[in-house]
Amino acid sequence: QIGAEITRLRKSGKVKEALVLGEKEILNYSDNWQIRGALAWVIYTDVIKNAIEGQIQPLKIRDAVKRIRDLTSHGLYGEISAYVLATLKGSELLNSSNSSIIAMELLSEVDFAQLSKESSRFEGKQVPSHAARWFLQMSETLLELERFVELESICSKALSSGVFKNEGERKWIRYRRALSLETTNPLEAINEIDRFLESSNDWWAFQVKARLLQGLGQTDEAQLLYRRALGRINMKDLEFAVNLLLGFSEIAVDVEIKKDLVQSVRALRVSKNWKNDSRAEQLAIELGLKDPSDFDFRTAVQKIADSSDLQSSKRIQKQSDLGKVVVAEAHAVVKKLLDGNKHGFVTVNGIGDCYFRGTDNPKLVWPPSIGAKNIGRVIESFDPKKNVSSKRFMDGMPEV
Repeated sequence: QIGAEITRLRKSGKVKEALVLGEKEILNYSDNWQIRGALAWVIYTDVIKNAIEGQIQPLKIRDAVKRIRDLTSHGLYGEISAYVLATLKGSELLNSSNSSIIAMELLSEVDFAQLSKESSRFEGKQVPSHAARWFLQMSETLLELERFVELESICSKALSSGVFKNEGERKWIRYRRALSLETTNPLEAINEIDRFLESSNDWWAFQVKARLLQGLGQTDEAQLLYRRALGRINMKDLEFAVNLLLGFSEIAVDVEIKKDLVQSVRALRVSKNWKNDSRAEQLAIELGLKDPSDFDFRTAVQKIADSSDLQSSKRIQKQSDLGKVVVAEAHAVVKKLLDGNKHGFVTVNGIGDCYFRGTDNPKLVWPPSIGAKNIGRVIESFDPKKNVSSKRFMDGMPEV
């Protein structure tokens, strides 16, 4: 009953109260696995799940994961594991706060063989397995640490492991493998970045391919890709593209374009009060450039950028975002309606619970009755930002 009370307090949002009760009772019942497990989830919620971006305390996260591991030593692994979730989420937070060495320490302590290989469903969405998420976090950590030989090895193992269910889930592994091969096998790196670009329009991915081609001496193709990369970047975010501009300037054949690229880098750095870049300043001397303070770098970059294929690629992406059809004729029963906008869940024969919303089902009168039978189709889509797959019920109509 004590463990249940600790859990009740945590789930009701009274995390601090749950923590106080758990720490008190663990002293009296140190061998009670229910209390130990309940306290572990409270620590996970308090220190890791509720961590505030920009206020990450790396040592506190490391100690919390190790404490959770100790508290749940009777059953570290399983479909639902406080220790595994703490390690995965904790390493993500650590990588975001420049503490990848600690992230590596925690990830290395995990027994990969015991991680769940099966994906799960949460709130109607398909979530990658613990094993897949471990590969993703480990590869990100190795990239942060610039341990490229190990990164290539772990990415190759991930791709051949079978734990990723679709190309959408594999995309970040392919991207990181491309980076790991940039100096040792650039042709294979290009192959991987091409696979990544099949499901991504990110400007920095085009920059990577341009850089790879540049390294192989294919400067004409590299210049075209640099232009396409610039065509995809928001002009407000140009500060993140300094290396792109410099890389492009080094191979630009047109002298005026070269001047504009170098001057853009210099003007951007002045606008941010950053110190001078030695590469840009040397190029400026060679090109005879003047003070960049009044140079309109955004207009200059927009003139160079190539966004001609962006709208068509956006249309293609929008169509692909709808996902693939899983069931062309799905029989569904309305299970639950959610508060707010017109959305909820239906139960589909042979599939289970699927998310649905009014805008995807214009022929349904809203709100439909709970238990109402409908016929439509089920599609599966992948959200790369959240790294989850989900199934949705669409084009539904009352079943006669």
